Amino acid sequence: MADIFIHGIENVTVDDGARPITTVRSSTIGLIGTAPDADPKLFPINTPILIAGSRTEAAKLGTTGTLPDAIDSIFDQVGAVVVVIRVEEGQADTETLANILGGVDAADGSYEGVHAFLAAELGQKILQLKM
Repeated sequence: MADIFIHGIENVTVDDGARPITTVRSSTIGLIGTAPDADPKLFPINTPILIAGSRTEAAKLGTTGTLPDAIDSIFDQVGAVVVVIRVEEGQADTETLANILGGVDAADGSYEGVHAFLAAELGQKILQLKM
């Protein structure tokens, strides 16, 4: 007969050894940057584009600018869902920063730069690449 009788649930905590880190499937990374070699039809300026963990889709950003390296670094860690906003690279760093900060276009009310994430958050159209 057992020496200890437990009524209910017993919790055992194991503090040693490796444990997997799981992520929520609905978590999304927002990334903004430059990619001068990107296809403008697939990655229009100031438009949220969904890259669902695919290096094939990410390769269409080209090899120059800040986005290709950033996406590659993310995918080296985990196959994440990434919403990418591509902005134009300015002649100087201050112009590029201004493009990243963006705002709202006075003519048509569209979001520019980091403000384009608002369009993604509000459930407006996020373009997904079609293979």
